[in-house]
Amino acid sequence: MGEVQVGDLLLGRDGLPTAVRAATEVMYDRPCYEVEFSDGSVIIADAQHQWVTSTRYQRSPKSQACQGGRRVESIRTTEELLDTLHAEEGRLNHSVAPTRALQTPYVHLPIAPYTLGAWLGDGTSAGNGFTSADPELVDRIRDDGYEVKHHGVYRYSIFTRYDLTEEPQRREDTFTALLRHTGVLRNKHIPPLYLRASEAQRRDLLAGLLDTDGWASNGSAQFTTTRQRLMEDTYELIVSLGYRCSVRSKRVQGRTEASSISWTLTFPAEEQVFYLPRKAEKMAAARADRSGSRTGVRYITDIRPIESVPVRCVEVNNDEHLYLAGLSMIPTHNSTVAIDMACHIATGRSWQGRPTLKTKVLYLPGEGLRGVVARIRAWCESRDADLGNDLLLGSSIIQLGATREAWAELREFVAAQGIGLIIFDTFARMATNVDENSASDVGKAIKRFDQVRDLTHAGVLVVHHTGKSTPDVARGSSALQGALDSEILVHADRDRIPIPGSGVMARPLHLRVTKQKNAEIDDAEIDLLMVNHHDRAPLITGPTGSIDPMQGEVLVARPTPEPLIETAVRIRAFVDRFTEQGCSRADIAAGVAPDDYTTSLRDTARRWRLRVAEAVDSSLRWGLLQTPEGSTARYVSGPADAATARRIATEEDMRGDTE
Repeated sequence: MGEVQVGDLLLGRDGLPTAVRAATEVMYDRPCYEVEFSDGSVIIADAQHQWVTSTRYQRSPKSQACQGGRRVESIRTTEELLDTLHAEEGRLNHSVAPTRALQTPYVHLPIAPYTLGAWLGDGTSAGNGFTSADPELVDRIRDDGYEVKHHGVYRYSIFTRYDLTEEPQRREDTFTALLRHTGVLRNKHIPPLYLRASEAQRRDLLAGLLDTDGWASNGSAQFTTTRQRLMEDTYELIVSLGYRCSVRSKRVQGRTEASSISWTLTFPAEEQVFYLPRKAEKMAAARADRSGSRTGVRYITDIRPIESVPVRCVEVNNDEHLYLAGLSMIPTHNSTVAIDMACHIATGRSWQGRPTLKTKVLYLPGEGLRGVVARIRAWCESRDADLGNDLLLGSSIIQLGATREAWAELREFVAAQGIGLIIFDTFARMATNVDENSASDVGKAIKRFDQVRDLTHAGVLVVHHTGKSTPDVARGSSALQGALDSEILVHADRDRIPIPGSGVMARPLHLRVTKQKNAEIDDAEIDLLMVNHHDRAPLITGPTGSIDPMQGEVLVARPTPEPLIETAVRIRAFVDRFTEQGCSRADIAAGVAPDDYTTSLRDTARRWRLRVAEAVDSSLRWGLLQTPEGSTARYVSGPADAATARRIATEEDMRGDTE
């Protein structure tokens, strides 16, 4: 709570983001308590923190307050809860109402969520195999669009249609490759993209987990795993759907020490959470035998005084004035600045009085699209601007551990779209299977970035976090900082200030260049403000609250050389028109327009003839062109199409690269 400020976003009890509209200063030396709940969670609060609870009397059907079936709640401080912690006969007195499922948008997922959940539960960690005794589960995976092969007894394998094709250019779309690209191969966990998917997608994912490693018991669903990270991710998944979840562990006989602890998650659910018929029927029968409903209710089981810690109080902008503790949605300042820069570069608008070079931008978010889209929309609304197709958004960020083919596909897209800047936000979200403190692992990441830059001529911007104990230094291995051409440090003040003449509160930000490889470092800080745009999204302004001060003419970035494969593809399209006689190199040089970079050179004609000669030679190797029988000076269309040629060219680029 120490970092939450007015305008930041938390989650309300209805599952929707809600803005903070008031916050106290950090308070010290206050009486503090640990408040423990029946699901084992503990929250630290001061004596005067306000809670909304129902007492045993308010929950009683005999109570006049409960007539009509409505839930009755009252506001009580922590001290008041402590004084009335137990009702008659020592029973727990206070309960907290359930929350609703978090409302997040639909996202494109690389693997269907139910199938991923089933593989996480009973799949082979190193490949596409899984075990199951239930043909209905196999049918469900087939319904997701996958091929499933039976290998005897309970053993199966999952395939995409590309697993069963002879087309080498699509091998990165095999099911095993998709597992690797998603970051779960040999590392079973739920990727952040899935935890932030829509409610329906998250329910499919949970059903896949429960249909394999779950069961129904006394009207509750249970899930067991010996993988701690998968347990933690599944707990977050369950809670995000509005359920009260408890965790218990026990020692088991595992192959390793890490697999010798079994965790069981238990949660009651009124909805059907199993898709497998035999488990769904057992769950339904147990629910029918159970009277009453306490699906998401959490009881306060203990309140313990502790040594005082710094505390704050905040007020949120919703009808209930309630927010979910521990599940904050606070937009990071560095991401907001990066988005602001991206929008200015995509439109060619001056950024804080400094000219930009207009070029197309690709933004790859690691936290999902919802927050990014809200911030971009706020930027456009505040300027009455339209980004058009000059700012492209990826549905998610690529993993550093993704296959060479996946990275090659990204490079192909960047080159084909003429993108001049790629923003990876953040390094931590890319590094699911990478040790940030390992110089070797970070070195491999740097190699990926270098390949993208060298083969596409696009700039690469990586958003990264500083260390908690070193707020002026990027966390992790210094190898990343050593490889950078430029580094900009973004620092935010803790307290917000009023913008003169408006009464709007804003948080001051300060930007400082901490590394510049090929120029002298400017020690002057750039001061900015971050305000909340209509309580919907953060927005960057100048130090006085002005939008885009000192606008000048739009400067277009100097064109970069067209990738050789794209030149070859354009030549092939020209040659396709001459199916009989073909074309000579002179014909091609005269009939195909030079790329923008070559056109910008003083000796355009000579440089274009050399470029055509190089592209024709490469096209022969890639199969885009061939020489007709009896001629060596004319060229006709070859057997390969553009997609095949791009794959071959990419494989040449990747020679010497290792996973």
